[in-house]
Amino acid sequence: LTPDSQTWLAKTRSQLWQLRAGLALGLREMGLEVRESPANFLLVRVGQATRVALELREQGLRVRDCTGFGLPEWLRLSAQAPEAQAVLLEALQGVLTRVH
Repeated sequence: LTPDSQTWLAKTRSQLWQLRAGLALGLREMGLEVRESPANFLLVRVGQATRVALELREQGLRVRDCTGFGLPEWLRLSAQAPEAQAVLLEALQGVLTRVH
């Protein structure tokens, strides 16, 4: 990579990690168990992941149900801008209230 590309990559990676950390904090504040990774996504334990994912998708939110990975209680969520995180957290809180 060129020096400019390396600088861009380092800056972008740092921003993604900050966004992921903010999402993890919001989820933990909701009382949810979170598993972070070195990637731009994390896992969150929501209980009935298939149902929760379906309801979130019906609201236009893209989430990944981890049932296919042998984790039927977990969703995979990607780092997003703060505004998108706020929408996701609010929607997730509503879905969890209905599901549980």
